[in-house]
Amino acid sequence: MIEYLSLVDLIVPPILIIIIFLVSKSRQLKHIELNPSYKYYMLGLWMKIMGGIAVCLIYILYYGFGDTINYYNDCVVMVNLFFKSPNSLFQILANSNPEVWYEFDDNTGYMNYLSDNHAIVVVKLCWILCLITFKSFIGMTILLSWIS
Repeated sequence: MIEYLSLVDLIVPPILIIIIFLVSKSRQLKHIELNPSYKYYMLGLWMKIMGGIAVCLIYILYYGFGDTINYYNDCVVMVNLFFKSPNSLFQILANSNPEVWYEFDDNTGYMNYLSDNHAIVVVKLCWILCLITFKSFIGMTILLSWIS
């Protein structure tokens, strides 16, 4: 079973928040003269990030299941497959070819949305964030909030 909150979720998010703060503050200062509405940029960004974290915590601690958790599970499975067989991962990214489904096992885990053509797009786009954040659920949420 995949852990949703672990030691990684205590280490990665503070580092991401520092990086995001520095980059976003620089962006705000660069654009505030041309567009005065940038004075609300940082506040809006932090509200979006805190809202994303709150939704994740509600899904983890209250519901214990849901689409949010299923997408995260599939991203973790994709990262595990990347370390097991990168070629198979890239075949799945190109198209969800049933010929490579045999690569999934108890070590990689199994995907929920592999056969759903609409939902798998989210996983194909977000698995790299899972890799970057060392499989941190909160870290992925912070990055997705920042990107969006």
